[in-house]
Amino acid sequence: MNTSITDAKSIVLVIALLCGLLAPVFGSIVLFLLARLNAGGEVTLAPGVTPMPWPMWLAGVSVYALVSSGPPAALLGAVGASLVLGLRRRGARSVIVAPASALLGVIAGVLCMMVPLAFSSPWLGRQEALAAIRRVGLDPGNPYMMAAAVTGMFFGLGIWLVVGRQHTG
Repeated sequence: MNTSITDAKSIVLVIALLCGLLAPVFGSIVLFLLARLNAGGEVTLAPGVTPMPWPMWLAGVSVYALVSSGPPAALLGAVGASLVLGLRRRGARSVIVAPASALLGVIAGVLCMMVPLAFSSPWLGRQEALAAIRRVGLDPGNPYMMAAAVTGMFFGLGIWLVVGRQHTG
């Protein structure tokens, strides 16, 4: 088998693993920080709920994020790495590839945030699930949306740094 194809496959698999394991945890940390800024220091999981200590909050949210958005993050990270690798091998300049990678990361982050809502539709009912997706997806001030977009942009630029700058052809 061709060495460059084997290298590309291993790069894409490593990126997928890293995105699937690290992006949800990083997103949980970003969500915690954004929620803390929004609430003025008191972070709760729902209005009227007694705040829990921050290590417990982060542990609970991180485990949920790994289970619910880890697999889509891994899949979309692999797709993003493949696209960046393909663009760079075709001779696209870093000035084009870096913003494209960041934009794809933002889109992937928001999609990963929407996956748990989409899979909850059998329990919520179709209309309620669509209303929840619209409510969360169309509110740019929502901390979940902001955390997903920031995390996606961060990982999109990280993919560009790892794949796009080192493997130019």
